[in-house]
Amino acid sequence: MFNTYLGKFSAACVFLCSLILTMPLAHAKQKEVLVLHSYHQGYQWTRDLQAGVESILGEQDIALYVSYLDSKRYFSDEYMELLTEAFARKFAHRDFDLVIVSDNNALMLAKNYGERLFPNTPVVFTGINHYTPALIDGMKKVTGVVESIELLDSISAALSLMPKTKDIYVIVDDTNSGQLLQRELDRIEPQIYPRVHVLHDETFLTLKQKVAQVKGDAIIFYTTFSRDRDGNFVEYDKMVQSLHDVANVPIFASWDYTLGHGVVGGKMISGFSQGEKAARKALDVLNGVPVEAVLIDTKPDNKYIFDATQLQRWQLSTADLPKESLIINQQIDEYDNYKENFLIVLAVIVCLCIIIALLQFNVVKQKRIHAELRASRARFSALFNEAFQINILLDSEAKVIQTNKAALSLLSLNEVDVMGKKIWQTPWWQHSKNEMHRLQQAIEQVNMGEFVRYESRQVNSAGATAIIDLSLKPVFDGNGQLELILVEGRDISGSKQAEIELRESEARYRVLHDENPSMLLTINAQGLILSCNRFGSRLLAYSMDELVGKNVTLLHTINTSIDQQMAYLSQCASNAEGLLTRQIQYQTRLGETLWLQETTRKVPGKEQFFLVCEDITEKKLLSEQLSYQASHDFLTGLKNRNFFEAQLESYIESANEGTQVHALMYLDMDQFKVINDTCGHSAGDEVLKQLSTLLTDSLPQTALLARLGGDEFGVLITNCEPSEALIHAHRVIDAVAEHHFISEEKTFSLGVSIGLVELNNTSGTKQYVLSCADTACYAAKDEGRNRVNVFKHDDQELQRRHGEMQWVNKVQQAMREQRFCLYAQPIKRISQEEEEYLHYEVLTRMIDENGKLAPPGLFIPAAENYNLADKLDRLIIDKTLLWLAGHPDHVAKLDLCSINLSGQSIGNKDFVEYLVQALQESKVPLDKICFEVTETVAIANFSHASHLLKELKKLGCKLALDDFGTGLSSFGYLKRLPVDYLKIDGLFVRDIADDEMDYAMVRSINEVSQLMGKQTIAECVEDERVLMRLSEIGVDYAQGYHLGKPMPIEMMALVSLAMD
Repeated sequence: MFNTYLGKFSAACVFLCSLILTMPLAHAKQKEVLVLHSYHQGYQWTRDLQAGVESILGEQDIALYVSYLDSKRYFSDEYMELLTEAFARKFAHRDFDLVIVSDNNALMLAKNYGERLFPNTPVVFTGINHYTPALIDGMKKVTGVVESIELLDSISAALSLMPKTKDIYVIVDDTNSGQLLQRELDRIEPQIYPRVHVLHDETFLTLKQKVAQVKGDAIIFYTTFSRDRDGNFVEYDKMVQSLHDVANVPIFASWDYTLGHGVVGGKMISGFSQGEKAARKALDVLNGVPVEAVLIDTKPDNKYIFDATQLQRWQLSTADLPKESLIINQQIDEYDNYKENFLIVLAVIVCLCIIIALLQFNVVKQKRIHAELRASRARFSALFNEAFQINILLDSEAKVIQTNKAALSLLSLNEVDVMGKKIWQTPWWQHSKNEMHRLQQAIEQVNMGEFVRYESRQVNSAGATAIIDLSLKPVFDGNGQLELILVEGRDISGSKQAEIELRESEARYRVLHDENPSMLLTINAQGLILSCNRFGSRLLAYSMDELVGKNVTLLHTINTSIDQQMAYLSQCASNAEGLLTRQIQYQTRLGETLWLQETTRKVPGKEQFFLVCEDITEKKLLSEQLSYQASHDFLTGLKNRNFFEAQLESYIESANEGTQVHALMYLDMDQFKVINDTCGHSAGDEVLKQLSTLLTDSLPQTALLARLGGDEFGVLITNCEPSEALIHAHRVIDAVAEHHFISEEKTFSLGVSIGLVELNNTSGTKQYVLSCADTACYAAKDEGRNRVNVFKHDDQELQRRHGEMQWVNKVQQAMREQRFCLYAQPIKRISQEEEEYLHYEVLTRMIDENGKLAPPGLFIPAAENYNLADKLDRLIIDKTLLWLAGHPDHVAKLDLCSINLSGQSIGNKDFVEYLVQALQESKVPLDKICFEVTETVAIANFSHASHLLKELKKLGCKLALDDFGTGLSSFGYLKRLPVDYLKIDGLFVRDIADDEMDYAMVRSINEVSQLMGKQTIAECVEDERVLMRLSEIGVDYAQGYHLGKPMPIEMMALVSLAMD
């Protein structure tokens, strides 16, 4: 055996000597390799890995940079983020040729943050447990060595030594490595005949106690235990030695670094071998072999290694060891047999030590020189790079070899865009051939040893032109030859722009003064015109010479004396602001009258006034037209709604005085839509014109008739008792019924429904009486159309309608003013409560006119009964998708967000198209969106509901059937609806703790749901007793005030933030 070692040692010496003799005196640029270890430097496994790497790469001209994650002690997402930030700063100026990562955590860091820390750099991994291709998914340049833990072989070797073993105690911790080992142990356990006991959830003290208690036909298998149950870190050597000191049975392991600390042995993984194999692959890549051609090594090279000391202690026979086992710590006394060879080896070692010492001295000297050079370069680079002015360094061929931040930021460039290119071929000079030519000429002058300076126009990243004061300086070497060219630039755009603006300012002022679309006059205190701009001259049809010296009062259409003008100017001067504005008529030379808005301002320090006169003649005419249009309907010529409501207020005021009674009629044409749809809108307009004439003729002359909008009209009759008003209303109905409209040889009969309200001293506000009339009118339509309904305050049905109508108006107003906000109520898992789960139902709340929340039970029925539910659904969906898209961190932790759909929305084809498009355009992951449809709506609109739910399912959305259980016949429909969740109606859930019938009902629904593969959600969970009964049944989720009240959806963002 000794001769074998001697032969290997001699060969190594010959190789080392030849390497020394052939070592070049001058080195090319060193390759730089980063070694990134998952664990800390004191961990023997890490030291072995590093030694293996250095055994290969240490012999090469390669600079090794070693960093440690220490993830045995500390490991979390936040810790990895902090390490990434630290490494980003540490390696900001390093361009590594290759990165070696050891163990899984370092590989995870390279995978998740490699593009940020060392982009496009090959990665070689080693020491990777339980390797799958998913571990390197997304990494472009990667190869490595897989660590194969052969637990079964190690345990089998132990059992061959101790065949009577009945119990195996496996020690493993709960770190990432420990969890992987536990999975491997679970896989091989069926192949092991003794009983397997896992010791993992222990403190250091309790583990020692349990190990001390193991006796008899048993063995202990140590895998890893670097962190105990309390999170305390334990050094492996102290751990193994401490266990050995108290153990009553042998301890086996699979890592060679445990040998010498009380472990018998096993099929050992060598950290040195893992590092050595990774280094060889790294060397292949550094020597030019493509990473893709360097295959990942998955073949284990573990060896059976046993400690002779421990074999002797436990009286274990070496004859039972596996073949090719290596036994360490054997006592071999062969000195006398190999004394001569030993002396020769000793002499060689002494010689080599001398050579190594000389080489070490040379290496230290070179490292010191390199360190001084790096420090000098770093100082130069800092000064060069951080300068505010543009700095670019060129070689003698005018190629860019270095540039600073200021130069790159001019066009938002990266170094790769310019490095190695001739300067005129870089993006800086691609915008202009002239500038490129000027730069080439300047380079030629510099090559002749001249200093060149000129102004260059550049285009920055914003597309704006920047003027750069550019200088080019030659830098010569020791022989007087041109070595470098220093290009410096200073942005002087600001000063140049100031010069240009100063020259252009006066020209702009002249143009502004002359071409301003207002007449500009300068007058003195007596009103004499001192100057006038060209626009004013053209406006008044006078030449400027004719205007100068003329008194401004002569231009007014209404005679204004000079004294009056002077008094006006004096008032302007004494005004605190020195400013007065009036509208006044001027007369042109041609006799035309103009309305001008004249603004007079005192000129500071002078007895002069500056007049700005804007022509508002057209505005005056338009104002008159608008005045008419403000009170009249354009189509019919009747008064419009604004005028009508203003008159209504005065009628109510007079009625409130108690002296008069008036009548208010609200008219709505019956079947008007039929004419519009059949004959077109022009025919509908003609009908409205005819009706206007007909109604005017049918009403008293004192009545006020107005078109309120569409086919609705309003009538106010002063001093009119209800009985008289009813006569007038029937007269209108008869007149309309007798009238026939003919269009395109088609004859149409007309009808009108009228709501009649008495205006007296108890009528209330304008809005109230209009809503009463509207309610009565709709009641007339419901009663059969073409009739009158008189509003009575004690009519309960009318009061209900009136209440809903009021809420309809409030809902519409709230929609226009965006007074709807989102609330959310959490839905929680009943079991596995320790897991973080974020699921909630989106609700809506309306803020009323006083800023308070309106009760949902009032505004939601109104919206459903008056065809506003689909609009409300759109509003909620838009707000929800927008809010989720604006909170990506929240969405990342979100499990499910539920949104309700109404029956109106399901049956509306336009809504379905809108919803599908909105979901397709949304950035929110659709598998996190769930839509809820009530059971009754789904069954009543089964075909529409089935179609919509299938469309949503295709998009990836989740679906829930709400209020389930109100009709158990719906189980048949349930088979055909692709829903994921059933929400059990609160009617059955609320009293489940006390009512056995409800308990049986919920249990039945849950059992059927589970058989159909659907999950259940219980509504209205109000106390712990109900929750416990639901848990007994096996209901999946619960919702109710006991688990969480509805809250503003913004609170959910805080909930997800607290989940970190």
